[in-house]
This record gives sequence, C-alpha cells and structure tokens, in this order.
Amino acid sequence: MSLDPFYLLQDGRRATLKNVHTWVWMNSSQWTTLTPRVEVGPVWVQATIAPHTIIIDPNDGATAQKSCAGPGTPVPAGTPMDEPSPTCSVQFTQETDGGSWNVTVQVAYSVTWTGFDGTSTVGGTLPDLVSAPATIPIAVLTAKPELIDPNSD
Repeated sequence: MSLDPFYLLQDGRRATLKNVHTWVWMNSSQWTTLTPRVEVGPVWVQATIAPHTIIIDPNDGATAQKSCAGPGTPVPAGTPMDEPSPTCSVQFTQETDGGSWNVTVQVAYSVTWTGFDGTSTVGGTLPDLVSAPATIPIAVLTAKPELIDPNSD
C-alpha cells in the first residue's frame, strides 16, 4: 500500500498533514485476481478471488472509515496537495500531537467458484472475504507557515 503525501520523520515514522488529501493506493502487483484450482480424479473446483475495495480506518477518533472501489490511483507528479484523489484519499482531521495513529487498511475480495462434482457442473458465489488489517503508524502534523525576512542574517 502507498500513501502520498507522506514524509519520513527523523525518528523513522511516516507522517502526513492534517486536512490534506492523503492519497491511498495499492501497487498493481498487489491488486491481482487469484484462481486456485483443486482436482481429485474427475472432481474439481476453481475459485476466482478478486479484490474490489480498499477499506481505510484512520483510528484517530474523528475521521470516518473510508471505502474505495478499486486499487486507488498513484499521485501524478505536480499534483497540488489540496487535490483529492479521483479514486481514494482520506483527510485526517486530528493531529497526533507527537504520537502516531495506527491506521489500518484492509482489502475486500469477491469470491465465485465453479467446478464439476463428478456428474454435473456446479458453482456459486460466496460472501466477500476481507483481508486481515495491515497496520501503518502515521503521524499527522499541522503545517504552520512561517514568514522569513530575506534581509535578516
């Protein structure tokens, strides 16, 4: 999973900015459909497990959980920080005051299956599967402008 903007703090933590659209996306190598198949003699079953939604829980006590259809969109170079992702972004409404939020990200998958039971073709749809949560500690900072006198030493 990728986030942008994110900054690497001196202590090694990732950080983003309060009220800025933090884009979220999965790399294409992680967003793939799986088709496992099992055969025993003439009996077989094949499942199609396809990712369809990213679920983000900021865990900051104020920002709502967000669900995004699809893998999200990487940030194109030169994109302004106030522009939301066309597919998946979250705005943190609380700063962490020196700590971090344990943001969790999960992926929901649709599952269909087909097979042959020895006499006829069978198949169906199973309830969505949701991945175990991946936890990402994020510090949320407030950007504060500072005026600098170009004539001072």
